[in-house]
Amino acid sequence: MQKMKCIQGIRGVAISLIVLWHLNSVFPNCLPAFGDRGVEFFFLLSGLLIGMKYYDLDRMKNIGQTLKYAVEKGRKTYPLYCLTIIPMLLFLLKNWKAHEIGTAKFASIIGTNLLYLQSWIPSEDYYWALNGVTWFLSDLLFCYLTIFIFFWIIRRMGSKSTLVMLFLIEFAWEFLVLNCFQNQTAFLTYIFPIYRALDFGIGVSLGVLSKCKEKKNFDGMLVLLLAVYVIMMIVFNKKVTYSIYHIIEALLVWTIVMGSGSISKYIFENPLLVKLGNTSEVIFLTHLPVITYMRIVWDKVFGDQYRIVEWLVILLCIFITAYGVSYIQKMIQVKKQCKSSI
Repeated sequence: MQKMKCIQGIRGVAISLIVLWHLNSVFPNCLPAFGDRGVEFFFLLSGLLIGMKYYDLDRMKNIGQTLKYAVEKGRKTYPLYCLTIIPMLLFLLKNWKAHEIGTAKFASIIGTNLLYLQSWIPSEDYYWALNGVTWFLSDLLFCYLTIFIFFWIIRRMGSKSTLVMLFLIEFAWEFLVLNCFQNQTAFLTYIFPIYRALDFGIGVSLGVLSKCKEKKNFDGMLVLLLAVYVIMMIVFNKKVTYSIYHIIEALLVWTIVMGSGSISKYIFENPLLVKLGNTSEVIFLTHLPVITYMRIVWDKVFGDQYRIVEWLVILLCIFITAYGVSYIQKMIQVKKQCKSSI
């Protein structure tokens, strides 16, 4: 339970970074690429939990079991996923009516989004379309399909060797892309599901490794890593390749999850961060539509005035919407449980 609490705290930090990055549209180019970092933590944590929970169980040993798991996860998210796509559909419809996109492309964009396939198309018109953050779910569902592969590799190589191998593959992939496919760098080193599966696999390896290690006081190491990480984000931002960030992020996750020190507990088991982490899925899916529509309303009413107030109002609306949706979801779940018990 202790581990779960701090993991939710890291999720709280990750979703805060993503929301802050997308609120950057109010003050363009004001913040570093916080959103990229938040997404990376989500892939790591998803893999970590899988490794901790399922490695020792008789599950996730073949494609059939992982496919069933991915379908269950996709089905659970699908109602809210579709609800957040609908308001953003108006912008795509506007482009179609203005003949900026053809009917075939209009239909294919909707189709790939409805099937969680948008991140497989190497075009911003697809993976940023509609609710632009949902490419992450497209990637994550693919990652779930790879669970049995990572478990198989770990059983044969060990979790430490698997970690080293995955980091080396990431470095090699980035080197190849930066030297041979520069026009597709954004897609191949950020969106591409197979690349993101490497992050997920690193998380799985950490989760498996954590099962055979004792907690220790890593406060000193944690402070150092946090300082290095913040400096990297602010000073170097996108000048550093993603794989460099992934190493620091993996070390951060490890020191937080396996740390018994007071600093780790004070920061990452903070009740506010844990609550944010518990609601992170809803915040993730709803925040971009809220930002988009609130910005339109604000610009019509106030124009370019009161930008700081606009930023605060939008932030407040994001959390009100997320907690409202979470409350409705809980009520629906309670009603279902009541019906099933009758």
